[in-house]
Amino acid sequence: MIRTAIKKKLSQNIENSFKKLWEKAPQQPAFIKERGFDYLNEGFSQNSLLFVGINPAYSEKPKKEGNQEKTYPYFQHIEDAAKRCGYGDNFSVIDVLAIRCTKLKDIKDAINNRPDVKDFCVEQFKIFKVSVKEINPSVIWVCNAYAREWIINKGFNPEAFTVKYDEITGVHYIQDSGLKYTPIIFSGMLGGSHPMDKGSRDEHEWKIRFLKKKKRCL
Repeated sequence: MIRTAIKKKLSQNIENSFKKLWEKAPQQPAFIKERGFDYLNEGFSQNSLLFVGINPAYSEKPKKEGNQEKTYPYFQHIEDAAKRCGYGDNFSVIDVLAIRCTKLKDIKDAINNRPDVKDFCVEQFKIFKVSVKEINPSVIWVCNAYAREWIINKGFNPEAFTVKYDEITGVHYIQDSGLKYTPIIFSGMLGGSHPMDKGSRDEHEWKIRFLKKKKRCL
């Protein structure tokens, strides 16, 4: 994927935070500590369209921590959606969690069955929130149902964002300091084995084009 609107990388503090956190990673399931963390940090466009997923995939191919490769087919769906939304190459991508695992069920099972893993993931979410504030997007598109739970369900995640729903635009808006009034769209996955249907995708993209022209602040 070629990016022409790269503005900056996340601060070194983000990577340092992950490194310190992984020093205290749970011993089980073993893949969490053994595989290390991963996050996209090859460049972000500020005031852009931010796509949010749940976690990076995993390959047996050796790779450096903190430099998630954009070679997975899923990124092409993101690039195409950004263009249809009128953002061109002015977009960014980030995951809620930094655990390297292709099977989301394995992560969910660990979180549901081990309180230490759940606490470990809540700490990752804190780093995610700092990352989003650094990126300072104009619109956030969350493309995963489980990521949505982490982002707005305070009963599940005490660190979740506070959001309000605007019935006029049909959009949620973040109320947290540093991101207040940032619109956030929720959907299923753009690609993969169970992608959202084209009609739903078109509706979400219409909303984002509308928000690009005019934000409605609650």
